[in-house]
Amino acid sequence: MNKTELHTNIRSALQCLTSSSPPSMIQQAQDALLKWEADHTDDYVVVLLQLMGVSSDEANSTASNETATLRLVAILSLKAAIVRKWKDRGRGKGVGGTPTSLLSEDAKILVRQLILSLVLTGRVALHDSNCGAITPFSSIDQFRYITPGQFEILRDHTLQMNAAALLAKIARMDLPLKFHELIPTLVESVKGAQFLMSQLNQQHLDPSIQHEITQQRDLCLTIQQNAMTSLECVLAEMSTQRLLVGKKYRNAVAMQHLGEIVKSGFIPSMAEIDSMQNELERIDSMDNIEVESIIFRINYATLSSRV
Repeated sequence: MNKTELHTNIRSALQCLTSSSPPSMIQQAQDALLKWEADHTDDYVVVLLQLMGVSSDEANSTASNETATLRLVAILSLKAAIVRKWKDRGRGKGVGGTPTSLLSEDAKILVRQLILSLVLTGRVALHDSNCGAITPFSSIDQFRYITPGQFEILRDHTLQMNAAALLAKIARMDLPLKFHELIPTLVESVKGAQFLMSQLNQQHLDPSIQHEITQQRDLCLTIQQNAMTSLECVLAEMSTQRLLVGKKYRNAVAMQHLGEIVKSGFIPSMAEIDSMQNELERIDSMDNIEVESIIFRINYATLSSRV
């Protein structure tokens, strides 16, 4: 089976799982996915990564909610595959005594890079030679390269929560020996988004660009939310490590990054809540979009305080 056929078959099987198909067909789809995972481990994971990055404008007129469902079932399947195929648990043998096929190191590198890219840029670029170079936003000019499809993925809350949980699971298995760029990249993304927010707040709200600035603010807040959510999941997972090397790594992370998290995450979000008091007094006269914006900012503030 070539890669194109595998991609088509996996996508069809995932869509079967989310449809109203008979139980027998759903069971067949589950069995087929497990077989492809065992027989084509690396290619299977690559296809799931591709499907996680599908947006509604790339889905052949598929409805937006169906596209979101496809992304969700793809990342859930990937999480299950990571648990089974990331590292040898010491058993060494699979079903029937056959050797367990694990992900290659190249595939693991790709997974780390693309999940991080999904969280911070909404992009899964398998064929980009620079796909692993996750550059935190530091310039307003970078906004022009964000497509509607990327923004859709960045704002897909369910997908992003699962991506954060997956990063945390990988961090638990890799850190502190591998994936050293994870926490610094997340912290720099929070810092970069906060810097851009301060730049946008200083701009005069010319009516001709007010809509554009509002969109850019929304993007900054979304990236901050995704990065901080991933940080919370990763740090919570790391806090359960009991070996001395894990404890030393946590202490090193705290000494190196805690100040920046407080400066770029906690303090600005607390100041924003303080500035919202006047807005809350007129909440009865607000439209749904304004109320959702306030709720979003409050959620981020509580999130940054937990981190």
